[in-house]
Amino acid sequence: MVWVPAYDNSTCVQTMSDAEILRAVTDNVSAGHLGLRYQIGDEPTANGCAAAPVYTHITQLVHSADPTAKTWVADDQFQVGDPVLAGVPMKGTVDILAFDVYPCQSGPCDYSAIDSAVQQIHAANVTNWEFIIQDFSSGSWRWPTPAEVQAQFSHWQGAGAIGYWVFAWDYQAQLVTAQSGNVAALQTINGLAVNPTSLPPPPSPSPSPSPSPSPSPSPSPTTTPLVVTDAASVTSGPSPLTVTFAANASGGSGPFSYQWTFGDGQSSSSQNPSHTYTINAHYTVNLIAKDANQTVGNATPIDITVTPALSVSASVLRAAGDGSLTAAFTGSPAGGAGPYVFAWAFGDGQSSNAQNPSHTYGAVGAYSARLTVTDSRSVSATSSSLSIMVNAMPAATATANLAAVDAPAAVGFTSSVSGGTAPFGYWWTFGDGSASITQDPSHVYATAGTYTVGLVMTDALGTSFSPNSLTIKVYPSLGVVASANPVSGPARLSVTFVAAATGGLGPFTYSWSFGDGATGTGPSVSHTYKAGTYQPALTVHDAAGGSWQGAVGTITAIRHSAKRTAPTTGLTGGALPSSGPASTSQPSSAPPSQSPSLVAAHYADPQRRSGGGDGWRFLALVGSFVAAVGGALSLARRLVLRT
Repeated sequence: MVWVPAYDNSTCVQTMSDAEILRAVTDNVSAGHLGLRYQIGDEPTANGCAAAPVYTHITQLVHSADPTAKTWVADDQFQVGDPVLAGVPMKGTVDILAFDVYPCQSGPCDYSAIDSAVQQIHAANVTNWEFIIQDFSSGSWRWPTPAEVQAQFSHWQGAGAIGYWVFAWDYQAQLVTAQSGNVAALQTINGLAVNPTSLPPPPSPSPSPSPSPSPSPSPSPTTTPLVVTDAASVTSGPSPLTVTFAANASGGSGPFSYQWTFGDGQSSSSQNPSHTYTINAHYTVNLIAKDANQTVGNATPIDITVTPALSVSASVLRAAGDGSLTAAFTGSPAGGAGPYVFAWAFGDGQSSNAQNPSHTYGAVGAYSARLTVTDSRSVSATSSSLSIMVNAMPAATATANLAAVDAPAAVGFTSSVSGGTAPFGYWWTFGDGSASITQDPSHVYATAGTYTVGLVMTDALGTSFSPNSLTIKVYPSLGVVASANPVSGPARLSVTFVAAATGGLGPFTYSWSFGDGATGTGPSVSHTYKAGTYQPALTVHDAAGGSWQGAVGTITAIRHSAKRTAPTTGLTGGALPSSGPASTSQPSSAPPSQSPSLVAAHYADPQRRSGGGDGWRFLALVGSFVAAVGGALSLARRLVLRT
């Protein structure tokens, strides 16, 4: 027996992974230990756990690694005073189900607990089962005496168990072996059969002696012993099973009376009765006959086995694969009459007569596997079909919505896959130390550079594969220096606009909006304004999809009047980075010492004023202001434009 702590009945969860369970069994097989018993946890229903599906799964795992192994678990659901339950939840989940009953746990022994458990086991038609002699010696509980150990065994004996165990979870310092007579009692019952098949046959009757010839009158008849025989039309079969019994009495003194007991609580006084069994179990039928002198004769007991109708279930450990698949199948017949013949059809034209075969599917496709079982009475049953899927080896592609961008910019990535077994896992690496497990992620690149993007995918079967890598080029942020000259003057003012892009990826496109409904394109444009105040703007796009947008100062065109004002020149603009959706910012005027500005000044001419007018003189100086006022005025007088 191998202890496998694979289930926790306090938390109701499987505590060992499938891989750990398989490794434990395969290690034993590799060491030459085949056909072991594996005890999977203990008392699975003790705390109300719905453990049956987990134990069924673990049993399939054990069989897949060693088809000759047996799984085993003890269930203590039958205790003193418990009613007979409607079913055994753990039936069919393990190869051998054992029952813990503690009739002597305190005070006088109550062996009715064992008898109740036997009724339950028979009612549920549990066939492969064992019993456990009371195993506790803790607290108020006590280890039973040798006589009580023997009494427990006797109550279990003959109930249909295939074996028994004496467990010694000894919590009080070797009380099991230290108690007088325990070892001898256990050794005694160890030599007894747990399920005797029949009682010794009655002795054969002695033949009556032939009367010796005598001259006397006819000899007195000698009465022969009463002999009773019985027969059954069938001794095994699926429920409901109708059996016709026949009784015959010879010898003795007729007439005869008959009393049948059918082993299920029913009886009959007919000589040749019929009886129907509706519960799957083993029954012992007894016949007693009496003659006219009330002499009793016993017939040989007849064993009747009522089994469920033949059924079969099939399972597969691995039902999907990539490229090819080696599947491990398990066939589980129930009912009927063994031995069984197995016939697997794998759905690809191949077959097997093994109970638990392995089969390799070498071609991509969907397959349906079935198992047909035939019992010794030539009754057949077919399992539900098992769906097997062999997918093409997985392949994937990766794409990006942008291959060149201006920093900072968000790039969207998309993956597509063919073949493989869903669901899929994703691992994107963006080349800048960042990663994502999203199927179709978006990532922001904040710094200029060239980045290699990779993707590793894994399908549900653990197959890893990588599509093509991607290259993303990120350029510095797009910036623009823009100017307007002049920025004010008389109506029909001609203004020249100049812009230069920095960063980004050329070529660049320049789109001017002059503020009066007119537009222009190109890095350098001119536009003539009517009288009014205008707010020109510029939008620049580069080849990487980046854009820049901003205002280019304020333009003032003055309507003609008696007083004329000299045009004022100035430079507006600056480098304003932008990426993605364009940002707009008002540029600042360049300082006079840095900008190629047209600087204007005006003053009143005293001579003109004395002549009877307020005419204006104005001068225009290109470049920087002349520092010396006197020198400036002297120069200006030579450039006077008289109006």
